[in-house]
Amino acid sequence: MRDFAVRAIEAQPGAYLWAVACDAGQDARAYGRADPSAVRRPVARVLRAYQKYVFTPGPVLGAAVLAGLYGLARFRRRLGGAVIFPWAAAVTLLLFPIAAADFSYRYLLPVLPFALLAAALAFTPLRRSRNLVGPRR
Repeated sequence: MRDFAVRAIEAQPGAYLWAVACDAGQDARAYGRADPSAVRRPVARVLRAYQKYVFTPGPVLGAAVLAGLYGLARFRRRLGGAVIFPWAAAVTLLLFPIAAADFSYRYLLPVLPFALLAAALAFTPLRRSRNLVGPRR
């Protein structure tokens, strides 16, 4: 089945990308509105209680990704790689699991640190570093 799937993607890459984009859009709209899973183990009760009070709403995650993109587009000469690497990591971690498998809430947790780092770097002013080693003039 894997061989068939790879051949189908190679034969119709545009259709595959369109299907992934549509599915990602549906998943993004549904994020936070459905119960992702049922608790089945006693250890999971702790995680379930934690998730009741600590969560990231979908619009906050989207705003962080868009803020990083804004900083990348607006300050690309000044910030350059400081924003592009965490932002690219966030987008990659967000899209590739959806493209390769299917949407799952567990895939969003690794996106957060990179998206928030890119957003923070996009709006942090850069200052010239002073030479602390040499003599003052």
